Amino acid sequence: MPVLLFIAFPALEFYLLFLLSSRIGALPVFGLVFLSFIAGIALISFHGRSFLPRISAVFSGSLAPETALRQSMFACLAGMLLIFPGLVSDLIALLLLTPHINTICAKAFFRLLGARSEARFITIDAPGRRAYSGRAPDESGPADGDGVVFDCEARECAARENEDKPGQS
Repeated sequence: MPVLLFIAFPALEFYLLFLLSSRIGALPVFGLVFLSFIAGIALISFHGRSFLPRISAVFSGSLAPETALRQSMFACLAGMLLIFPGLVSDLIALLLLTPHINTICAKAFFRLLGARSEARFITIDAPGRRAYSGRAPDESGPADGDGVVFDCEARECAARENEDKPGQS
């Protein structure tokens, strides 16, 4: 199926460009393809330069990490589709730049990614404070070691560790 897609998609793009060039002429179609190529390069370049400020906004807490990832990922994908010559790829790229479509595609992508990934847990052995990384625990207990399984963000885990330390109030 993917091989068919890699053959059919460029053939469709070529066919539509051929139809359009027979209607409006080859030079205007070449100009449109060239402009979409320049727009794709400019879009990727712009998002490449705005990557560090976006990461600093994530670390300062003013931007959610998934929002930054979604914006960068779909903007670069849209830029690559604009570089690819054709009408369908340009239409898909413009749809990916639309915020509402962007959000729907991101939810579907992360749902698919989550379904294919394996859950990971960190096991902390309370007496020696040893950390283990492994698969999700089953009914019989943690997968790696005999410690306590925390399913938390880094800040929450640090807060739990501080609560567990004796002698501190």
